[in-house]
Amino acid sequence: MRKIRNTGSSKIIGKFPSEKSGQMVEYESQLERDFIYLLENDPKVAYYTHQPLRLNFTLHGKKRVYTPDYLVLMDTAEKHIKEVKPEKKVPRYAEKFKAVKQILKEDGYNFSVVTEKFIRKEPRLSNVKFLQRYCRVGISQEVVQATENFFAQAAEPVLLDDAITITASLGVLTAEFYAMMYRGIIGFDVDTKITLWSNVFFNQTNAKIAKEQL
Repeated sequence: MRKIRNTGSSKIIGKFPSEKSGQMVEYESQLERDFIYLLENDPKVAYYTHQPLRLNFTLHGKKRVYTPDYLVLMDTAEKHIKEVKPEKKVPRYAEKFKAVKQILKEDGYNFSVVTEKFIRKEPRLSNVKFLQRYCRVGISQEVVQATENFFAQAAEPVLLDDAITITASLGVLTAEFYAMMYRGIIGFDVDTKITLWSNVFFNQTNAKIAKEQL
């Protein structure tokens, strides 16, 4: 793993405090940082880290070195290597990425390139960035249970505004409600902008997992 530096560079670099991975995850561009938001909020992602390995290979008779951007481990135990690149730069690396993909496949990794077309899809990206604010808000089993009781008796669909207002009378803080949305306990359409008129629902599967962890 190489150390990220920005001496004499205009790159936007930094470290993201990942709750999911339990470490600071580095990024070298705004696009990489936005990708981290998606990883952090994807319930299918179990763990991820930056620049996980160094790959030496030969292409057209020349020795090459490749350090991927991210290793992503899924909840299915699948291992993915993700390269983050602006769409316009992908063609110039086509041969290199083809060779890398084959080598990594032999080692049990799935390789893919992600660009701004996927990463910056809206309103999904704005939604996950909004909910990220509540990642460290603590919730209790009592809060989850009170919320579950409300949804069990509510008529569907439930508007976010109504859910927040009524669960508040049951002792659930607004920040706690959004924290449950962040954790997937409260479900919603991630591809529709979150507003007080958004439809929300109680996700039994994620709630069960959350209760076991609380």
